[in-house]
Amino acid sequence: MPSLVEQYIENPSGRTAIFSFLIAAFLFLISWFIPLANPSEDSWYGFLYRDLTLPVEDRFSTGLVVVETLLFTFFFFFMVIFLGSLADLRNTLPSYFEMFTAAIVTIALALFIPQIEVTGAQGASNFTPGMQSGVFWFTLFGIILMVLYIYFTRPTEEEN
Repeated sequence: MPSLVEQYIENPSGRTAIFSFLIAAFLFLISWFIPLANPSEDSWYGFLYRDLTLPVEDRFSTGLVVVETLLFTFFFFFMVIFLGSLADLRNTLPSYFEMFTAAIVTIALALFIPQIEVTGAQGASNFTPGMQSGVFWFTLFGIILMVLYIYFTRPTEEEN
C-alpha cells in the first residue's frame, strides 16, 4: 500500500487531484460569496452590483450573471478533473459518471446559490429572479460546452 506522499505528491495524478480540488474549492468559495456581498460604492467590484433599494426590474446586472456563470462553469471543469484524477488513482478509467456527478453538483449550486439573500438587507438578493434563471441556464450551457471540449480533446487511440 503506497503512502499518502507517494500516492498524492509523487504521483502526477495525485498532484492533479490536489491542485484541481484546490482550484474547484476556491471557485466554489468565490461563487458563494458573490451573492452575499453588500459592496460599498468605493469597492473595486462595486460596478457589478446594483443598489438593493431599486425595484427588481431595475437591478438586472449582466456582469454579475456572467461572472457567476463563469465561476460555476470552471468549477465544473476542475471538479471533473478532480474526480477523473481520483478514478485514475483507483486504477480505473475515468468515465461519464464523473462528469455526471460534477454536472449534478454544479447545476444544484447554480440553482440555489444565486437565491442567497444579502446579510442585513431584509430579504433582498443581489440576483433578481431573471438573473437567477440566467445563471442557471448559462451554467447549463457552459457545462454542455465543457463536456464537448473534454469529449473532443480526449486522447485518441491509434489504430494498428
